[in-house]
Amino acid sequence: MGTFRYIKGSFIALIVVSAALTQTAAVTPSCGAALAVVVPQPSTDAGGKVGRWEGGKAKCVSSLESEDEILKGSGAPVWRRGRDLLTVLIVERSLTPSPLPEGEGTRGEQATLVDGNTAAGTLSMEGQTVRFVGSVGEVPMSQIARVTFHEFHECAPLVAGVVSRDGSVVHGKIRVRDDGSVEVTSARLGTLALKASDIAEAHFECRGAMPAGAGRGALLRNGDFVAAESITLSANAAKMKTSLGDVELPLERVAAVRLAAANAAGVEAAAVLENGDTLDGRLTAASAEKVTIDTALGRVAAPTDAMLELCFPARMAYVSDLEMSVKTQGFAPEGPEYARLDCDCGSTVLKSVTASYRKGLFTRAGAVVTVKLPAGAAQLHFVPEIASGAKPAAGRFAVLADGKEIWAKALDASTKAEAVTVSVAGVREVAFVYVSAPEGLIGSAGVWGDVFVMIAGKTSAK
Repeated sequence: MGTFRYIKGSFIALIVVSAALTQTAAVTPSCGAALAVVVPQPSTDAGGKVGRWEGGKAKCVSSLESEDEILKGSGAPVWRRGRDLLTVLIVERSLTPSPLPEGEGTRGEQATLVDGNTAAGTLSMEGQTVRFVGSVGEVPMSQIARVTFHEFHECAPLVAGVVSRDGSVVHGKIRVRDDGSVEVTSARLGTLALKASDIAEAHFECRGAMPAGAGRGALLRNGDFVAAESITLSANAAKMKTSLGDVELPLERVAAVRLAAANAAGVEAAAVLENGDTLDGRLTAASAEKVTIDTALGRVAAPTDAMLELCFPARMAYVSDLEMSVKTQGFAPEGPEYARLDCDCGSTVLKSVTASYRKGLFTRAGAVVTVKLPAGAAQLHFVPEIASGAKPAAGRFAVLADGKEIWAKALDASTKAEAVTVSVAGVREVAFVYVSAPEGLIGSAGVWGDVFVMIAGKTSAK
């Protein structure tokens, strides 16, 4: 993730986003966005309502964990399977709807195509080939930018876990073996092993963040960071070569170590789970219960009921992972931080007045964020909303393509969130501009949620 730093004058500079992130589209569906997945609802001809059985009673929610749960109910439910989840028509007119439990949304699968269209369907296998089949027939995998499974809700930061050099991230308790390899135990993925040569970062108990721009080194539990030329892990210690000589630190004093930068170049697919786990590698299998990816941690099966999305980096890129610059315009004074990536100024999550987003941009009024598009960029997708806590909670959003405005809209806190897709074929760079209403008030801010480009090919932009 890039970090914005203020430089004296009217411009903001961006510490360059790593090449690894530039190639990674690990991306996230957005809460409230048009791409949030909805399982096709059963017919309501019988007057029933969607629900499930809990403790012998019907609950009005949108998905079910197992077929057995339904059949134990006292009614006569008509069910059908969508992945490993079930949508049910309860044939009982007396069922009273109740609110969805907090954090639980509709589930299913929806593919976003490189041309900007979407298609509901299901991933499956035929022989050795992964397929996506929807109500309108099979969609070629080569035309899919990403498949979304579940709405995004806030994830816990990486306190304990590993980051591999191919960009995979797994949360869980870790144990360093005598040979320097790391074993990580994940609640979702089981116990996985990562060779010493494949480790980018190991987090033992990291409550803080690595210093911005820090390279190889160790973050201690007291908050100090020790830069190192090399690091060797063992079962009990981290041995480092530093500018002050050789240092050996007991692991109980180490919060996290960074051995190398993650580099996701060549990654074919990236699966993102609800807890923040990311699996970068090659998609090898898909079924109603799981998606299997070959990664540096081996062949890993991710349960689909825990997945947010499956992205294909060759065909999509999140804007917050691309090269960009930020400047201020007109009235904007020196000092404030005018833009942030994947979070807002109040938290580690990007929040609008209605939703939270895993990926996107936060822009304070007066900021102009200019992004260099990858070759072959075809469509730009985003969900514009007023940022949480913005004062005033109103402003004008605009997108410029090579300096020419191609989309603009005035929004306020009461405006319904709607996804926008615009063509950027042949465009070299786009700029995101947010101006408060009334103009000139920097307390206002806008959120560009779930903002990414779909890539149709690798032809150069004209």
